[in-house]
Amino acid sequence: MKKANVGPSSILIVTQDGIQIDLYANIELPDDTASARQVAAAGVGLYRTEFLFMNRLDVPDEEEHLASYLHVVKGSKFGKLRRKPRRSWWVNSLI
Repeated sequence: MKKANVGPSSILIVTQDGIQIDLYANIELPDDTASARQVAAAGVGLYRTEFLFMNRLDVPDEEEHLASYLHVVKGSKFGKLRRKPRRSWWVNSLI
């Protein structure tokens, strides 16, 4: 594999036969998107929302879930949203 367009937040990974591979981060908290960008992730592959249920007695409502997801989407700065990635490898962000 070769690396091209190396920048502070993106690395293009292409196989020898020309297939681009996108790397996506698994994040646990909304603010983990910054770390995902630092490790050259193309976006968020898995967003774990267990934190919404921790250290509390009640269950988070739909509005709280929505606010959490919107925080990730608006703050991620990964570009446009894609419904299904092309060929992808999922990586845990180094947080």
